[in-house]
Amino acid sequence: ISLEIPSMLEVMELDENDEVIYYPCYVAEIAASAFNGISVLQSVTVISEMSITIGERAFYKSSLNSVEIANATEIGAEAFMDCASLAKVMLTGVGNIEASAFENCTGLKEVVLDAMTDMPEAPTIGAKAFYNCSAMTKLDATGNWSIADDAFEGVNVPYTYVFLYDDNGVED
Repeated sequence: ISLEIPSMLEVMELDENDEVIYYPCYVAEIAASAFNGISVLQSVTVISEMSITIGERAFYKSSLNSVEIANATEIGAEAFMDCASLAKVMLTGVGNIEASAFENCTGLKEVVLDAMTDMPEAPTIGAKAFYNCSAMTKLDATGNWSIADDAFEGVNVPYTYVFLYDDNGVED
């Protein structure tokens, strides 16, 4: 099963004359533990025009194999922790990635990170965010990041596969 979350939903309501009124409703958050341990969920796509927050343990121990998220101001602590079958993560326009967000995603091979540019401070990749993602063979991080010393502990990506770019696309 795939989950695609749009940036806007329409909420329908009846007014006092029983006429239908539509209200735009923007998806601002995937709540903490919302899909925790769901075994049938294989992919998640969140392409939002508005900023969205992924709560703590939102997809903890789920059976995801791919994640694509745009415009997330925060990926909460342990949001995807222990998703052993997760193989590919694409985060575009992302802000902070909190502690242990992808810890023990032992099948994670490819990570693409594009930093949110309109934050007052550099977005962060927190402590043990990608700890023990031992299958990782590609890391492509674009933007100016503040990275915790142990964010990639247990990851054995050869340095030739790690590409960090500044906002002008110049390799650091």
